[in-house]
Amino acid sequence: IHGVFGSPKHFSYLIEHLDHSKYQPFIAYYPSGFSASIISNILTNNTTLLQSKLGFEKISIIAHSLGGIIARDMLNRLNENNFNLVDKFISISAPYNGNIAAGFGVKNSPLVIPVWKDLDPNSEFLNKLYRKSLSKDTEAYLLFGIKGVDSTDGSVSIASQLRYKAQDEAKQIRGFDETHKSILESEKVSNMINKYLAN
Repeated sequence: IHGVFGSPKHFSYLIEHLDHSKYQPFIAYYPSGFSASIISNILTNNTTLLQSKLGFEKISIIAHSLGGIIARDMLNRLNENNFNLVDKFISISAPYNGNIAAGFGVKNSPLVIPVWKDLDPNSEFLNKLYRKSLSKDTEAYLLFGIKGVDSTDGSVSIASQLRYKAQDEAKQIRGFDETHKSILESEKVSNMINKYLAN
């Protein structure tokens, strides 16, 4: 699941280096400005529909940036409906504590993009992001970048990527000397993702 202003092509490197003898990748593509809550609801419904059509028992979710908080909300929705489909949840550079610039935009811009409201550090969406614990069948992995200025990866603050609740539920936390964009094109990140999937 991509992030704000992202697209499927941003996952090209990771998909190319995925073990295709074991995994079939599906890419969620959505309009970045939409409400994260609406996108989460749509992707939850699409995931359960896909499962009913294809009959797979488990899936793994790999999500970047905004995709990480959308995926975490999807996990809430799936758990609330007793769908234990997700065995691995790998988030990459997700702004779990929001984005200060989004909050500034909500307060000061004459035109507010819906996703800004969700990314506001004080948003109801982020406050409810951990309303449900992960299923005991889901392993979470938290990957973050540090190659930026002022304690960021160039886009998202390290503090936001490392929200305590996200750390608490992660089986493993790994930092990389990568920017918000380059982390998706890193051999080390790709190798780590394949290791997690293989466990």
